[in-house]
Amino acid sequence: MHLNIHLTRQSDDDWALKIKCVDEETFAATLAAFKAAIPSLHRKFDFVQRCWVINGGGNEHLERYLAAMRNLYKADVSFDTQVPPGGERTTADEAEKTNEASQTNPHQKKHHRQERHRGHRPRDLAPAIEILIAEAYDTLYLRPGAPLPLVRAAYRALAKMYHPDAGGDTRKMSEINNAYHLLTAECTERAA
Repeated sequence: MHLNIHLTRQSDDDWALKIKCVDEETFAATLAAFKAAIPSLHRKFDFVQRCWVINGGGNEHLERYLAAMRNLYKADVSFDTQVPPGGERTTADEAEKTNEASQTNPHQKKHHRQERHRGHRPRDLAPAIEILIAEAYDTLYLRPGAPLPLVRAAYRALAKMYHPDAGGDTRKMSEINNAYHLLTAECTERAA
């Protein structure tokens, strides 16, 4: 298993991220960890360059994600400070081909969905997800394992305090939103 993560600076605050991995399970696990670690408001997929773009608000999330991938998978992380001329896309193209090849068998695709629906987590990814869940509980000022009604109540109370329309901080509100979405998914997975 060899995991390569390549970052290219697109502007002062934006980074383009490309993941390359031969093992399809590791690729799927690192992609799931990426989506769990970096809030959707700080990431988007660029279909032209075939890479993920992380805006400036997601930089600290990106650092945590890269540290987790280095610890879990011994990932090779490389950086470019300038946009490559002609938009080199070989890393993303190969990763996309690997991902498409893993999904050509319809039974395999269906089986993967069933595992994810049952709450299956790849064993290697569990420590990184547990860290994110613990941080989410801390963000909502809850003890780990709190039930869903308590998560909802804590979210509503914090949203009233930190919502930008009520004069609150947008960064804190986005952290609260991300924690809430992560914990509601965790609570429903626990209940199933």
